[in-house]
Amino acid sequence: MHDYNLYLNLAGITNRDMIAELKKYYPRYGKAVQSMVCHPERYGVRLTAPAEAILVEKFGDFAGLSDAWTFVNAEQMPKIRKKERRAKANKLTVRLDDGLFAQLRECYGKTAFASMQDMVEAAIVEFLRRRETV
Repeated sequence: MHDYNLYLNLAGITNRDMIAELKKYYPRYGKAVQSMVCHPERYGVRLTAPAEAILVEKFGDFAGLSDAWTFVNAEQMPKIRKKERRAKANKLTVRLDDGLFAQLRECYGKTAFASMQDMVEAAIVEFLRRRETV
């Protein structure tokens, strides 16, 4: 059975230490997940065997971890996601009511734009051009 609070006490580390180590391999691991991991009776969340192996490698093997962890070599470690590099990094999201969206789709069907993004981008450019002349 796993009891991560017991592991933290026996290893002499804090939640912050555990978060910092796991965040190297799991970028989205943070305080909220740590809280869920430390309160399994409420959330039913636990670490995977590779995550437990990371803790054992860094802080040592103490009571509180499950018996399922095993050491893993570098090829088996989770890959850290790289930042997405897009030519157009800024995202704009808009919600339209059904009538306005139907009109927009109708206009889009009558144009030669390759995509809805191209059409909306052209409309924004035209809007900004007109604002500059006023």
